[in-house]
Amino acid sequence: MILAFTNLDYAVVAFCLVAMVGVGVYFRAEQRSCRDFLLAGRAMDWVPVGLSVVATSLAGLGFTSAPGEAYYAGCGLLAIPIAAWLALPLLNNVILPLYHRLRICSVFEYLELRFDAPTRAAGSLLYVVWRLVWLGSVLYASCVAISLGAGLEFDQRWMLVIVGLVGTLYTFLGGMKAVIWTNVIQFAFIAVGLLVILTSLCLQLDGGAARVLQLAKETGRADIVGISVDPSSTWSLWAMLPFWFLVSVSSCLADQTTGQRYLTTRVLGGARRACTLHCLGVTIMTMALMAAGLALLAFYHDHPQALRPIWVANVDHVTRESVLGTDGKPYIGWDADAITAGNLGELVRAQRLLRPNTREPFSNADDLVVWENGAARVNIQRLAMRKPVASGRERGEMVLNRRARDELLPHYAAEHLSFGLAGLVFAAFLAAAMSAIDSGIHAICTLAIADFHQRLGMGRAWWARRVGKSETAIDEADEVRFARSLVLVIGVSVTLISLVIAQIGDLFAVMSGVVTALGAPLLAVFLLGILSRRTTARAACWTLVLGTVFTGWLVAGHHFPSLAGLWPWHPRLQSVWLLPIGTVTVFAGGYLLSLVLGRPKGRQDLRGLVVGCGTLGVRKPEFASIAIPDSFEQIEENGTS
Repeated sequence: MILAFTNLDYAVVAFCLVAMVGVGVYFRAEQRSCRDFLLAGRAMDWVPVGLSVVATSLAGLGFTSAPGEAYYAGCGLLAIPIAAWLALPLLNNVILPLYHRLRICSVFEYLELRFDAPTRAAGSLLYVVWRLVWLGSVLYASCVAISLGAGLEFDQRWMLVIVGLVGTLYTFLGGMKAVIWTNVIQFAFIAVGLLVILTSLCLQLDGGAARVLQLAKETGRADIVGISVDPSSTWSLWAMLPFWFLVSVSSCLADQTTGQRYLTTRVLGGARRACTLHCLGVTIMTMALMAAGLALLAFYHDHPQALRPIWVANVDHVTRESVLGTDGKPYIGWDADAITAGNLGELVRAQRLLRPNTREPFSNADDLVVWENGAARVNIQRLAMRKPVASGRERGEMVLNRRARDELLPHYAAEHLSFGLAGLVFAAFLAAAMSAIDSGIHAICTLAIADFHQRLGMGRAWWARRVGKSETAIDEADEVRFARSLVLVIGVSVTLISLVIAQIGDLFAVMSGVVTALGAPLLAVFLLGILSRRTTARAACWTLVLGTVFTGWLVAGHHFPSLAGLWPWHPRLQSVWLLPIGTVTVFAGGYLLSLVLGRPKGRQDLRGLVVGCGTLGVRKPEFASIAIPDSFEQIEENGTS
């Protein structure tokens, strides 16, 4: 089914994209040095930095899929802000002081200071691979969810290219300032889009917000987090809090994308305030996304005919997935026109549609047709399975395929919003995707410059020949041009990766596991560095290698059906358990390796780099920090430390 997306909606989306590019053009002239391009001259105010990180976090949560997740988990989403606030003292009192006082550009520079250059290079390279895969996946997921959920007519690949190249263009033009300020604008689009969605849903429901609360209580969605210890449970307290706590810590400690933006603030106090603002923003926006998901639950419960047929057809009650296929029947392709009133007869004759209760094929297509305003439509209520009716409920809740969660919100927006509001909401979807893409592209560029170009001299001779100068004659303007060239290369690479993922299709679910496999060992090594004086450089480097092998095995055994034998135990673990298990195991393994590999550094060498070894970030003896400051910036920083 192709939904109505008017010219006004397209105009609103186009305005959003043009506005992003306009910000890049505005800040283009201010990029006079690498310090300006990579760190915004370390002169950013804490408010835009905090809002920028919030916008990127919403992309990580999955702005299009988070309400769909809340459709199933309800108030379980509150585990996310709870974990963020639990992590805040560690971020504000340990990680931010360490990085800000060291005045580093790449967070992986810390690994060289704490361990050695090979560990820094290995960690940085691993992060680049991780972030490239993640960026391609986010771009692909966002565009596919939007196009499928809304039934847009144009090829998904064009959307991937347009969004990817627009994000690359304004990052190329305006550097870090453009990234931060476009993120602020993107945050505004997201906030307004969520407000439009919530208002529309409440107006569509008899009883409004009261109906949403009533149904949330009746369906058990009002419970914050389940306390089950079942490892096959996704929204368990014992899995969600550790998972999101580690995500919050990793985003600042081992993630260049976030850590770099905190380093753009003038003083440490500003970075701390930005981090606190990020926690506050994530709390408010998560509650709004959760409310949108619960409102969608109420809307589709009260208006079942608004559901898409593919969401409810042949869904198993336990797994909530489509059943069978090649060719035990009745698998049906996942696209907007997979089940329509026009092809019902063909599907029934091929025995592709099952009765929800008996699991026997439908024998008559007329049983699945309902007439509305003289037009034939698929009878959703005959096609869908319902959960058993709870006490006091008028009818059971329809069981939806898990894959529907990414499409619930965009489908509602396209079908039930008009006068350009659908375009505004879809601009918010694209803004969420671009807030991750621009930040990630810029972070990878920074690592390429700081960890490989400036540190190891990679590309310097080639660039000198390109600009017709000797290596020693290259100036700041030349370095900015080099950085911009890297942004273009990285942006095109991300877009190409998303196009490859689009061809593979089902691999996207696996990509999230690959990201976990690469992120857990990185986080473990950073934690070993900052918490343990005993950890040696050789042990840290081997921990990265062996830890990646271990977490790769852990993820492969849970995400690849063909490799399921790698995890012979039952029950199988949900994805949220893998990051805590991987991080803790790699951390413990790295510490044990330190007992047999290499010699630990002395206390003086670790001063300012490890908790308990002097003031974090202050590498000289304590009395040296009492020197008279030579600028008001140092006075403010010392005063807010």
